[in-house]
Amino acid sequence: MYLGALLVRLWDSAWFRSLALLVLAMALFWAFYSLGMNLGQKKAHAEDAVAYQAAMTRADAKYREQERANEQRVSDLRVEYAKAEASARASDASVSRDLADGTRRMRLKAAACRPSATALGPTPGRVDGAADAELAPEVAAALYAIAADGDQAIRQLGALQEWAKSAVRLCGAQ
Repeated sequence: MYLGALLVRLWDSAWFRSLALLVLAMALFWAFYSLGMNLGQKKAHAEDAVAYQAAMTRADAKYREQERANEQRVSDLRVEYAKAEASARASDASVSRDLADGTRRMRLKAAACRPSATALGPTPGRVDGAADAELAPEVAAALYAIAADGDQAIRQLGALQEWAKSAVRLCGAQ
């Protein structure tokens, strides 16, 4: 009861009422100020989120465009390689067939030639001891097939190098 009487006496004094009103005003000011700051921060965060989302959308669109360009370039390289490969295979098959059936002949330059029993002397127009050797059709076809396989590997390597150069250009790497 003593505390209650003390509070009533304090409340009756003007300076206490002024002090209480000042504390109440400061509390209300702080509450509204912090509420306004929170709303401002939330608005700023929302604007940042919108800007971030827009940037991510642009980056995603750029990535997808690069991906489409890369896929198109790979597709173009495949078509280009397939055409070159088909043409080369057709040419190789024709030459190999002609060599196998004797329509075409493969000759090798020989450094020296042993005279045969039928040779009576040096061949006119040739250096003595130098000659050409004609390969048997099946040997010529087999030798040409080996060379054609090597050419195919070189074409594949060239296509791979072209793809790698294209990938480097698309990625912007040096």
